[in-house]
Amino acid sequence: MKSTNDERVILNVGGIKYETYRSTLTQYPKTLLGAMFQERNDAMLHPTNGNEYFFDRNGRAFHYIMEFYRTGRAHSDIIPDSKTLALRLDEFVNALIDSIYDMRLEFLNNVTINFYNRKKVVEGDPSTMYSLWPYIETVQRRLKPFETSGSRMLDLFGDQIVAKLNSIEYIKCTMKKYSYGTDLVFRFEQEFNTKEILTYCRELE
Repeated sequence: MKSTNDERVILNVGGIKYETYRSTLTQYPKTLLGAMFQERNDAMLHPTNGNEYFFDRNGRAFHYIMEFYRTGRAHSDIIPDSKTLALRLDEFVNALIDSIYDMRLEFLNNVTINFYNRKKVVEGDPSTMYSLWPYIETVQRRLKPFETSGSRMLDLFGDQIVAKLNSIEYIKCTMKKYSYGTDLVFRFEQEFNTKEILTYCRELE
């Protein structure tokens, strides 16, 4: 049988409901909620609908309080700092660089990646906020984590990103900005050396 401390509770804060465990709250006994949900105070609790408790407070702001109970970090620690955002930007740039390899592996000379600044449903494309032409499954997977942030990162750091991509040999990348977002157009300036490829191809010897 579960202890009282493992009970699920619903905190209705200004009409916004948060579901958690009593044990999540009571691990900080010196806080208001931590003290309130101690077993010794059960007689003082007056839930509605079994395990729901109403608080007349700002429900949206309470999100940060819940993050503290769940993670042990204060509000200022939850917001990513510049170092964390820089790591995210590095991941995006590296994903674009790795995508260049995938593009060439598909024997392509030109590829366009569209990053939208709002949801845009593209028929035949599983993404909602970016698309590829032509579609390349490996690139799609690489860029999926950045579908909601790619357009914004290009707004802020597009010139630097394009300069980095253009430092790669035989690659020409251009950026085009529109009201709906940003396009990155990749062009390979080196033609395929078909004779050399055939010398390495065992099946067509």
